[in-house]
Amino acid sequence: MDLRPIKKSALFLLTAASLTVIGTNTLYADDASAGVLKQIEINTRNTLKQLDLVPTVLSQLGTFILAWTQKDESKSTASIQGDMTKLGMLIVDTNHQSAAQQSRLNNDLFNGKGNTALNANDLTYSTLLGNPFLPKPKMKDTDSRYNYIKNASGINTAHPIPGNWGGSIEDRDSYQHYFDTVSAVESYNGYVLSQLYADGNQLNELQMSLVLKASSGSDWFAEVASENIGTVLRQILLFESQVFVIMTQMLQTEKQIAATSAMTNAVLIASQQTNEKTLIAKAQGVPPRQ
Repeated sequence: MDLRPIKKSALFLLTAASLTVIGTNTLYADDASAGVLKQIEINTRNTLKQLDLVPTVLSQLGTFILAWTQKDESKSTASIQGDMTKLGMLIVDTNHQSAAQQSRLNNDLFNGKGNTALNANDLTYSTLLGNPFLPKPKMKDTDSRYNYIKNASGINTAHPIPGNWGGSIEDRDSYQHYFDTVSAVESYNGYVLSQLYADGNQLNELQMSLVLKASSGSDWFAEVASENIGTVLRQILLFESQVFVIMTQMLQTEKQIAATSAMTNAVLIASQQTNEKTLIAKAQGVPPRQ
């Protein structure tokens, strides 16, 4: 757009107005009014100087708009895309290789005789991932994923419920404390592992799908480099929202890890009661009770 006619018209009008005012009032103006007229002239000239900058500003604005709408063909962006594609595919390949090794590891777990174990699926982690060791389990009408959680959490380990036993009060209290600690920890273990039961393999598949989408050099990266920046920004916001979700899950997992460490320490303390009694007896110089 050619702004020169507009600028010339504005220049003419402003200059003409100023000169008219100055010319009309010069004959009658005193020193004060002459100062006002001088200020009008200065303001008029400053306004014209700013008008001179309009074409330059519009030209810069056009360059800015083109930079946001044109296809990105820079070498640096292409290099980053290549590295991100390799990293994404490495994550996907590693996940696939890990899943492929589960069958071999499960077979080694049972010393090659896993097919003879009726409850083999209840003992293998791959069951939670939708890849049971025995595709056709020998034990019918069982929830192998649930059974695996009970086995892994220790819930299936029986502990006699304390009662009115014939031992000393001290010994009965010691077992009661041990029973309470171990039962509480096993309950928490079941809670943590139950989340794996709920997730199954679906969450893993969704994550891998997003990883493939975000690291596909031939598809999504090409779209990012060619689409309008507004579309790209919206896609970035979508991924940022997923980052927030994952960060929230990571925070929850870190809290669970801290709680698990504390409970592990509690079990270790409870398991050392017998050794503690022996150490106390030796320190006191009396033979330990059998």
